Amino acid sequence: MKDISRLMQNSLDEKVISPKTFILSCKIINFMPRRQSKKKFYLTGFLIIAIVIGAYIYSGYASEQGMLEKIGKPIPSSYYSVFNSVSGYYGLPNTSYSSIFYRINGTQFFPNQTFPLTVHHKLLIVYVGAEWCPFCAAERWALVIALSRFGEFSNLHYMMSSPNDVFPNTPTVTFYNSTYTSNYICFQYYEYQNRSHDALMSVPQNYSSVWKDFHSSIPFIIIGGELVQNGSSVNPGLINGQSWSYVVSQLQGNTQFRQQVIDSANEITAAACSMDGGQPSSVCNEPTIKDLSQLLQLEYFGDQVIG
Repeated sequence: MKDISRLMQNSLDEKVISPKTFILSCKIINFMPRRQSKKKFYLTGFLIIAIVIGAYIYSGYASEQGMLEKIGKPIPSSYYSVFNSVSGYYGLPNTSYSSIFYRINGTQFFPNQTFPLTVHHKLLIVYVGAEWCPFCAAERWALVIALSRFGEFSNLHYMMSSPNDVFPNTPTVTFYNSTYTSNYICFQYYEYQNRSHDALMSVPQNYSSVWKDFHSSIPFIIIGGELVQNGSSVNPGLINGQSWSYVVSQLQGNTQFRQQVIDSANEITAAACSMDGGQPSSVCNEPTIKDLSQLLQLEYFGDQVIG
């Protein structure tokens, strides 16, 4: 009788927890067939990758749209504070001096004028550029720093160079509709085309005649009717595709971009100091500027005292 009971119990045990039932339960609860498991894993992986890529593309698009929406709007007041701060830095005297200027015969283009050219007894600096131009975009930063030593800007606006040119979308400011106030410099700017190459400002004939002698290339800067800077000494490749806040941070750090901006600003400053009687002394007596001014005088004007 005991043997029969034992056999019946064994039979029940096998029914309740048979190997077949256990395996099916494990498959249902814990596993899928091996081939299906791979498919599910791959599908999940692809979905995750697609989501990450989509999010990255969207964030880039949103960021680009955000920057494009700023174009033509006034820059914040904090940027002017940075310009003033950076303009107070001159660096060490440049021991490997290489001038960025050309001397022109001012009387050929500005007859019956005395030199250096002035307006209301202020040294005249003329800028010709275009909003689409990446080299203008880079050089404007240097020009803003240089001129901030003699006066102050207001109403500068966000701008980017053309997206379809070399160094696309170089962040900058535009001088169009801006104001510059100074006791020493009269700054006249001509952004002759906008970001889309449409006409924006007309360049007066007396300036355009000089400009055409340099093949109408930009940026083009005339200082005092005697010195010309044709082209940019700041590399737009250091900032193109970046944001304005990135540029401002680069100006405040120990960066290659800042160094190029300062070097270019120093040469413009030295040229101005050489022609305006060394005013203001707080700027023109800076050792770096004094050295550059002396080199400029020797290179372009011999022993002639300018201004």
